[in-house]
Order: sequence, then C-alpha cells, then structure tokens
Amino acid sequence: MGRSRRDSLVRDIASHPATAETQSIVGLLDDSYLFDKLKTLSLAVENSEDLQTVSDSGSQIDDNESEPVSSVNGSKTDKYSYYNAYLDQLNTKIDEYKVVLDQTRQVNDQLNGSIERFHKIAQDTGVFIDETKTIHEKQSKLSHLSESIPRTLHYFEALDPIMRRLNHATSPAIVKKGSFTSMLATIDESLHFLDENSQFKDAAAYRIKFKQCLIRACELVSHFLQNLLKQTNQEILDKTKNKNSLSGLPSSTRDAFLYSKFSTIAETFKSQASEIVKRVNDKAYYRYHDELNSILHECFNHYFQTRLKLLTPVIWTHIDDIIVKDKDLDLVKFIQDGKAYFQQLCTDEYKLFVEFFPEKECRFKINQWFLQLCEPLYDSIRIRVLKETDISTLCDSVTLFAPYYEFEEGSEEYLRQFTDIQYDKLFEPIVHKVQARLILRVQIYVQQNILSYKPSRDVFMISNRRKNPKANSNDGDKRTTNAKNGSDPLLDSYLSSLKTRNILSISDDDADEKYINSEETTDRITQLQTYYPPLLKTLALLSKIYEMINSVVFDDMAHHIVHDCIISLRKAYDMVIRSSAGKSDINNLDVSLAYLKNLLMLRDSIQNFNIQYTVNETYLDFSGVEGFFKSLKENGRNVLKKTNSSTILTLARELVPKVVNNMVDARTELISELRNVIKDFTEKTSLELIDDTLDISNGEDLSSRNLKLRENIKARLPRIYEQILNYIDDQDIVVNLLDAVQELITQSYSKYYENISEMAENGELGKDQIADVMYLDVFADFFAKEVAEILKNDGTNTQTR
Repeated sequence: MGRSRRDSLVRDIASHPATAETQSIVGLLDDSYLFDKLKTLSLAVENSEDLQTVSDSGSQIDDNESEPVSSVNGSKTDKYSYYNAYLDQLNTKIDEYKVVLDQTRQVNDQLNGSIERFHKIAQDTGVFIDETKTIHEKQSKLSHLSESIPRTLHYFEALDPIMRRLNHATSPAIVKKGSFTSMLATIDESLHFLDENSQFKDAAAYRIKFKQCLIRACELVSHFLQNLLKQTNQEILDKTKNKNSLSGLPSSTRDAFLYSKFSTIAETFKSQASEIVKRVNDKAYYRYHDELNSILHECFNHYFQTRLKLLTPVIWTHIDDIIVKDKDLDLVKFIQDGKAYFQQLCTDEYKLFVEFFPEKECRFKINQWFLQLCEPLYDSIRIRVLKETDISTLCDSVTLFAPYYEFEEGSEEYLRQFTDIQYDKLFEPIVHKVQARLILRVQIYVQQNILSYKPSRDVFMISNRRKNPKANSNDGDKRTTNAKNGSDPLLDSYLSSLKTRNILSISDDDADEKYINSEETTDRITQLQTYYPPLLKTLALLSKIYEMINSVVFDDMAHHIVHDCIISLRKAYDMVIRSSAGKSDINNLDVSLAYLKNLLMLRDSIQNFNIQYTVNETYLDFSGVEGFFKSLKENGRNVLKKTNSSTILTLARELVPKVVNNMVDARTELISELRNVIKDFTEKTSLELIDDTLDISNGEDLSSRNLKLRENIKARLPRIYEQILNYIDDQDIVVNLLDAVQELITQSYSKYYENISEMAENGELGKDQIADVMYLDVFADFFAKEVAEILKNDGTNTQTR
C-alpha cells in the first residue's frame, strides 16, 4: 500500500515552491537528481496531472529510497546522507518540541491553578475590605462624636455662667466691657446651634433660656443708651438753666448745645445700638423679632423724646417769629418761610441721627419721626389755611410743593430724589390740607359765580359785532367799570395770562407785524370779555386748579364744574329766549349764535385739560318721602285711615330712601347741547329765509312765491352769513352751519314740491302753475351757488383786507 503524501515534505515543497522556507534546505537541494524529481513533482501538482500517476511515481520513489543502496565506492550512500541527516534532525526536533509542549502544558496547568487561588484570595480580600470599612466608619463616627461632645457641651455649659452674670448685673454700664460683647457672641452661637440641632434632648428648653439671656442683654444695652441720653440731656439743661432755655441763646451757641454737645456720645451710642439693630435684622432671629423690635423702639422713642424736648421751645420760638414777621403777608410767604426752616431742621436732625444709629437700617424711623417734629408747622399752617379764601393763593401754596411730587413713588427717579429724607411724606399733610381747602373754596366759587349767577336779559345780546366797534368800545367800558367795582382776581389773572401768552408768541422778525399782532392780542382779550361771564370764570377756575390737586379729584371736580357751567348757560339761554318772545327773528338768531359761541368756547377750552368726564354719582333718593308728605298735606288724615295692614309694609318700603348710582358724562351733555342749539339755529334760519313762501294754503300765485323765495335767499342769506361771522371765527364751523341750513331748507322745499305735485295730479292745482316752480334739483343747485358765491366774496374781501 502506497504512503500518502498529505503530510510529506515533498507535498509541502510542491505546494509552496516560492516561499522563504525553501531557503532553509539549500543543502538538500544540492542533489541534482533529487532536485529534478522534486521539480517534476511540483510541475505535476501545478498542472493537475493524474494523481494516480503521481502517486505511483511517489511510491516508486519511496521504494527506491527505502531500498538499501550499496555501492563499492559508497556513492549512493553519500547521495542521501544530507536528506537522512535532515530527517534525523527533524525527528530530534520533534521529540524536543514534544518535551517542550508537555512542559508548556504543565506550566499552563500550574498557571490556571494559580489564577484560581488568586481569585479566591481576591474574594477573601473583598470580604475583608467590607468588614474593615464598616469597622472604620464606626471608628470614624465614634471618633468624631468623641471630638464633638466637648464642643457641643460648650453650647450648653455656657448657659449657667451667662445667666449668673446677667442676673447679678447691677449696672447697665456692664455693656461697655469687652467680656459683655463676647458673652453676646456666645449667646448668638448657642442660639444658632440650638436652632439647627433641635433633635438634642432639652434643646427647646435651652433655646428658651438662651433667648431670655439675649433679651436681658439687649435690655441692658437699651437701659445704658437711655441713661446716656438722660445724662447728656441733663448736662445741656444744667448749662442753660440760668438762661431759661435754648431758645434764648444765640444761634451759634444753641447749635453747639443741640448738635456738637450731643455728638460727643454718638460713637459710644452707635456701637451699642448697632448690637440691637444687627439682631433685629438677623433672619435667624425671626422668632424673637417682636421682643427685639420692641427694645429697639424703646431706644428710638427715648432718643426722639430727648431731641423733641430740646427742640420744641426753639421750634415754637421760630414759628412765633415767622407769625409776627408774616402777620400781614399772604399764606404763600408764610408757608415758604416755615417750609425752609423745617427743611433745614430735618436735614440737621438726619445728619445727627445717622451718627447715633445705622443709617441703612434705621432711616425709615427718622422719616416717621419727622412727621411728629413738624406738627407745630402743620398746626400753624392749618390755622392760616382755614382763614384763606383766595383760590389763587391756595393754588400758589400747592405749587410750592410741586417739585416733591414730580415722580411716581417707587420709581428710580423717586428713589434718587429722596435717598435720605422723604420730603414728599414730610409735607404731605400740608398739601392735603391746602388741597382740601382749595376744593372747598372751588365749590363755593362755583356756587356763587356760576350756579348763582343772575344773568340779565341782554346777556347774549351784547355780542362781538365786528361792524360796530363803538358798541364794542362801550361794552368794554361797562365791563371795565364793573371790574373796578367788583373785580374777580381769578378771572383777571386768567385774562392777563392769555394776553401774556399771546404776546410771547409774537415773532420778533418784523416790528410792524409785532405791532399788528399786539393789536390783535388786545382785540382778542376784548373779545374774550364778551363771553358769558360764568363761562370765563369756569375756564379761569379750571386753568388755575389744573394739576394743583390729585388727578382723580380734579377729574371729578372738572366734571361738576363743566356740568354746572352748562346748566348756567342753558338757564341764561332759556331766560333770554322767553324774554325775547314776539321779537324779530334776527334777535333770536343772535341769541342762538351767542349761545353756540359760548358752547364752542367751552368745548375748545376744556380739551386742554385732559378731563375724564364720566363720573359715577351715588346719592340718596328721598322722592318717596317727599311724595308721601305731599299726599298727606293734600288729603290729610284720609290717607292714614285708608291704609290697612297690607299696605303699611308697602308704604314703609316706599318711605325708605333709595341709593341711586348714576353715571354722568359732561362731555355727552355738552355735545347734546351743541346739537340742540345748532338744530334750533338752523330751524330759525330756515324760517327766516323761507318765510311763508312754501305755505300752500295761501292764495298767492306759486310762481310769485317761488320768486319771493329766491329773493329772500339772495337778500337774507348774506346778512345771515355776516351775522354768523360776528360770533363764529372758525370758518369750518361757519361752512357747516350754512350746509345744515341748506340741507334743512332743501328738505322743506322737497316736501313742498312733492305736495304741489300731488295736488296737481289730483287736479287741485293747475299744471301750468307747477311749470313755473323750480325743480328740486334746480333749487338745490341755486342754493348751493348762492352759498358758494357768499363764501367766495368773503374770501376775496379777506385777502383784500
């Protein structure tokens, strides 16, 4: 059986002919015969020749190789000696490698055993570490506990010596010692510790005791500060007892006692007061805030009382001097002098106060005390304000405090303005009192000069007639005489301010133009004096109190003032209309135009005040009570006899006053009044122009009446236009009035034309009469042309002038 070449050297060489391994057997390939055989085998393998042939050849070769070769000269033995030697070396190496491999397996087994032992050691080590870690933690905890016990006991053990020291403290001067400050620090530490560690046994009881020690220590500080103030105050009084009081001393000496002498104790006082202030503002002491704050208030109150006792005589002496000096002067000067003195006084007191107390934490308290310090000023001004009746003076008094109320409270500008002293709060009682008095005087002024005004019958007939300067001149003289007899300072001031504003608005570019404008300004003031007097007083009053009082209060007052002015105007208008009944329509037109002129003046003027017109009014309605007494007066006891038990409750409900909430809008009222007077004017003007030309019942010929209508429009419309111009300066309003008149007359003519057309169709009128009447479109065009011609002529005349 032939040997397989699967693992033979020949097969290996044949399959890898070009590898580097062939270089290691160079000596073997020196045999040319063997080399040729191997090359043949290699080619046979590469060319995929018949495997059996190769196998046979290999077997033959093997057989030949296995046969003993003997030769006389030994050439055959030498031929395979290298090969045999190589095989022997291979076998030897194989045996050696087997030995090495066995040894490697033994080493590997030993390593695996070592790894298993090391793994077991690691497990044992982990268990050991866990056990030692637990022990270490217990040891650390116990060590920390042993170290903290003395420190913790220190917070508890400090209680007894502190309580003994505080209980045996006989003098408040103990607070000056350094040990007292250390004791306060120890109390703070203990309280903080007990607040953070409430789990300790009896921690709550110890905390309460330490709190008592804290309160007791702060009380000792407070008593020390009070004694310090009393001692200083007594020293000042002892030095001035021979001179009655500080008020009799010269100002320099008085200031030395009031401030320089007092400042000598400021450093000591502030160092102790800061201890209380610090604990009052400590958030950790929120539980004890009430007790600590009470102690601090005692310090504040004693300080303020001491200062007030020293300052009161000086303050009243100065106020008496102001009263004597300003006895004959007005309220404004009195308030101004008092304000300047107390402003300086508060500034000096603030500077002194911040030397005694921490400024940031305590400035709010000094601002509260300033209200008490300024009570003499409030009382003296209150008396003068109650005697003041002049509205202008009251307004000027409010203006003195305007700089303090420019910014909204809490804004950045406000905080920058009132960093130290809050002057707005300081003078607020004075402003409120003056404003209250101003409101009262305004109400009285409205009642006396607007509601109670008694107009004459010609109040609207004295008009601004541009073509009658003599009438204007005489009217101005009359008003000048009336002003001298009983002038209204408020109205005079208003007219003067209007004149000043007009003069200041004149351009300086042209002197002639300035002169003309000056004449126009004077003429404008003269024109203003032709308005309804209560109207001018209303505008003067509104312009004076504008921004003098709270905006909400002003809106409410302005609403009522405008409402009362409208009522006064309406009463005067109704009275003049009744008195002019039966007179010419021209006079009635003058009255309506004058009324319209005043309403327009009111509307245009109040737009500058930014008034919120709508006001909610709440009042009691006693109409039920009034009706009951009226019926009782008329029917006597019969009313009571007829009432039974079922109607008693109904009667009782009717007698109960009702609360009425009414929303009133003065602006709506003014607009409604304007619409009414415009409607009244257009109706009167239409009647003036139409006359009886559209009266169908009249037997006159239609064409002649139509001609008369055109003549009336041509003749009377320019006169009415001039009449309107005498009262209305606004050209737009004039045009609107003419348009309203045109629309109303056109509507009337339209109805007239429809009626006559219908009568002609029914045979009541002849169609030849209708033919001579203008069509509606023709009439509307005719009226529009007349209006346009009037406006064109007036524009040309205006440019010529």
